[in-house]
Amino acid sequence: MGDVKKQSIDVDISRRSFFKKVSKALKVTAKTTIALGITARLGVWRTYDESTLLSELGSGYDGNVLKVMSWNVAGWRRRSLPAEEAIGFQQREIKETFEQACEFIRSENPTILMTQEDTSGNIGSNFFNSFGLLQRIFGHAYYGKLFNYGYFGGLMNGGDYGNAIYSRSSLECAQMFSFADEFSFFEHPFTKLEDLFAGSKGIVSARFLWKGRPVYLDNFHLSSGNVDSEREQQLDLYLRNIFDQSTTRIIAGDFNSPANSKQRHIYDDGEDHTNDRSIEYLMQQLEELGPHRHVFWQDIFTNSTLYNTFPSTDTETLEPRECNRTYDMICGFAPNRNLEMISYHVAQDIHLSDHAPVIAEFVLRL
Repeated sequence: MGDVKKQSIDVDISRRSFFKKVSKALKVTAKTTIALGITARLGVWRTYDESTLLSELGSGYDGNVLKVMSWNVAGWRRRSLPAEEAIGFQQREIKETFEQACEFIRSENPTILMTQEDTSGNIGSNFFNSFGLLQRIFGHAYYGKLFNYGYFGGLMNGGDYGNAIYSRSSLECAQMFSFADEFSFFEHPFTKLEDLFAGSKGIVSARFLWKGRPVYLDNFHLSSGNVDSEREQQLDLYLRNIFDQSTTRIIAGDFNSPANSKQRHIYDDGEDHTNDRSIEYLMQQLEELGPHRHVFWQDIFTNSTLYNTFPSTDTETLEPRECNRTYDMICGFAPNRNLEMISYHVAQDIHLSDHAPVIAEFVLRL
């Protein structure tokens, strides 16, 4: 990895920490309002139309083994945390980092790559279009723009980032779903502020044919801020509005929560979030659906450090760090119990982003 160049300016607070501080100040009002009988209700599911589909019609995938990679690639773009990211100061040259990432992706040779915090260009990377370049490698891709940054009252276009699905086979039925407008300001003030000023977390979904059978790819990015109840609501929205138990699905992404509720983590904000369990919650919901088969690597629930994905790099310096949280995961679901996961791996030695990539292999029994 190239030399890390750090620049700084005299700013004491980041965009995220600012929203957090405001959010905490609003919690007293929120609790008072809810105590008076005003409760939060989820609104109508909103589908964004700001998306890009780059996938020509073609044949499906006929291989026996499907290799899937999931990676939060925020660290690819030139960035400096906390405050400098917003106005374009950089610590890392994205072109060099991106070339190293592509070398790793080519060595793994996944059939499907699902990314979070990907971009078709933003100010922090001199509008480097990583999405367009990766699409050339895979041949087919779908990108959903979840965040559209505009700074200083819209005088500066900050660019965008979102989720992407890259495939070596053509994609169809592509959709992007946002969590914006789904949460009460009084229940989740930090999320509402983030939605207002930048954008929303969400899910990008697409379908491809594997041996003539449709398989859906659901690429998650759940809310951060360590609000586990919010992520559970987002998963409920997914199960009610996107998930179809009559379909075969591969689910992957950044869940922003440890896999096991028994894991005790003191997060960077200094608070104990022992009860965060979004990944475990999703598995429980799939299990309750009935005699279908949900597929995951059971060892990720055994507190094994081999499956931790975050932080791969230090958020201040982007230097390598030991992963101590399982934020990212890949799993599967098949109504006919014919989908099997045969391998699962976290590449913790790849320090090109603040998340480590996850790679899983599946077979489809006909």
